[in-house]
Amino acid sequence: MQITTCSDAFGRTSLSSGFGKPLPIRKAPFVLMPATASLIATYCGVCIDTQARVIDVFGEPIMGLYAAGEMTGGVHGAAYMSGTALGKAYAFGRIAAQTIASGK
Repeated sequence: MQITTCSDAFGRTSLSSGFGKPLPIRKAPFVLMPATASLIATYCGVCIDTQARVIDVFGEPIMGLYAAGEMTGGVHGAAYMSGTALGKAYAFGRIAAQTIASGK
């Protein structure tokens, strides 16, 4: 069986990042399942250092401002790893608390 990809009405041949190839449906019965979009993660956010301090546009920590979890950028790398949201929040939250407690 040969699978042939096609394009949609807008000329797209995939969803984002080359995933989700549209395939023609040629044989009935046809079934439709309504769906909606959902935000599961962020890939951008504020930049933090190893002490969870928020870094300004000049590369300097902003006094008294810390961040952890989904609002921090650069943790995922090239792709989202399912289940990492809590780990980021716990790990960087703990680091932020330790930094605050140390007075740095």
